[in-house]
Amino acid sequence: MEGGGIENASAEEQMEYKREYAIRQREAEMKRKQDEELDKKKREMDEKKRKEERDKAERQKEQHQQYSKAQQKKRAKQMENEYRERCREAQIAKKRSAWLDKENEKIPGDAGRLLY
Repeated sequence: MEGGGIENASAEEQMEYKREYAIRQREAEMKRKQDEELDKKKREMDEKKRKEERDKAERQKEQHQQYSKAQQKKRAKQMENEYRERCREAQIAKKRSAWLDKENEKIPGDAGRLLY
């Protein structure tokens, strides 16, 4: 009410004032509830986003660990293959050396040398 108090207003004006006051109160209460609901949704979305980021980080870490394990297995297999190859080559060299020694023993002393 402008200027004077509600006491000086007519009964009809007092009712109108009370009605407007009640409307403003309901609107303020609705706005407060909307704000609370909006804040609640925002908190839920933030929590969901943080959870998704944590899950994503965990998946990436797991993938990295799996990749590292695969790389380690691959490297171990490669080293094993290289070791087997060296052993095989050593065995071949040993057999060749034994064969050469055996063949050289078959050749008699000076008779085995070729004259040029």
